[in-house]
Amino acid sequence: MKKNPAKPKCFLVLPLLALSLFWASCGQDPIFYKISLEVKPIEPRIKGVPSNFAVFEYETGKKGMYVANDYLHRYAKNAAGKAVWDEQETPQPGGRIYALAATETTTGHPDRLFAMADGSLFVIGTGQSSWTKISIDPAADATAKTYSSIQAIYAAGNTLFAAGWSGKADESNSRNTGFAVFYETGGVLKPIKTGTALLSGAVESGGRYYLAINGAGIFTTSNLASGSLSGPLSFTGPEGSYNGRFLDIVAFVKTGTAVTAITRNGDFLNATESNYSIVKADINQAVTGAVAFWESRDNSNLRLLLVGIRSGTGNVKYGYREVALDQSGALISAQLGLRMPGEGSPSSVNNKDKYESTIGSHPINFLYQAPRDVDPEMILFAAIQGTGKTTNNLDSGVWSYRNRDGWQWNGEE
Repeated sequence: MKKNPAKPKCFLVLPLLALSLFWASCGQDPIFYKISLEVKPIEPRIKGVPSNFAVFEYETGKKGMYVANDYLHRYAKNAAGKAVWDEQETPQPGGRIYALAATETTTGHPDRLFAMADGSLFVIGTGQSSWTKISIDPAADATAKTYSSIQAIYAAGNTLFAAGWSGKADESNSRNTGFAVFYETGGVLKPIKTGTALLSGAVESGGRYYLAINGAGIFTTSNLASGSLSGPLSFTGPEGSYNGRFLDIVAFVKTGTAVTAITRNGDFLNATESNYSIVKADINQAVTGAVAFWESRDNSNLRLLLVGIRSGTGNVKYGYREVALDQSGALISAQLGLRMPGEGSPSSVNNKDKYESTIGSHPINFLYQAPRDVDPEMILFAAIQGTGKTTNNLDSGVWSYRNRDGWQWNGEE
């Protein structure tokens, strides 16, 4: 009886086919995984290029987080205790708002909110329904009065510092001498340094004020009424080949009890009353100036400093990195470095690859975590700068890290 030769071939082909499909599926796993990380972009409610964020006690016992574009927005608890946007009408200072800052007379109670709008400075206090414009002190000398266009504001404790521009130098060059530094007192701006570069940060520590001036260094005073600053601080350490790079300060914060400056090159410096020194140098990341303190909503002892970055020349990387802090909020020198979100613990995100596929490709101007007394969820926010790759409203605006079909960075609705 003749045997059918086709059957063995059939049985041989089926296992080989199954095996080839298995190999193919294994080869496709990374692609499928990347697809699983993709999220549908959400158009943010606050579009354009937003200002920084600030917290202000708009009514006694009621705090809100503020951010602005053409309009000032407030994020605060509703009657049910859930943080929502613009539930009540927010007083507007008028004009295009570029920067915000809040000062506090009593620690933990930010009772004055300042807005820099179209080159002017405005302030509103707790319980007030309208803004007041602040001008240069009429008693100031004629030279100080020429710096009337406000270009930067920073809060340090209970004091507001502002940078005025004379209009006689190239505004785009922040290292020129066309700026002046003022502080606010009694409803007016008083000069403390004229003919300088642009103010880039202010910190108060132990009754002393530290001011970072771009390209000029760090200056200090414990007596604002003197109308002068001491400095720049001298550098302690082997400056050598650094060639003044430590003068390019883009972020100025208080970490624990230390006053910490971060340069555009990612160098970390600590300032004292008379000098400053390297904490960590040569991190090899370009820093944008966006910084924020983060803590776990479940454990306040788990803390990070978030730092916006821009690295690379061809395939530029954006987003932010994480810096380890101890329980007091101080830098942990032994662990100091810019860590990718999601790579270690604690982290501000739960998935590194999803972070990279969302906010990791966007320039960040500002970062801010809503405090618990504003939002029990302590949501992390970012003001995103458009990349120019698209012309719609998905490329910039206010973003947030929320649980939207899983935790993800996306436009804040």
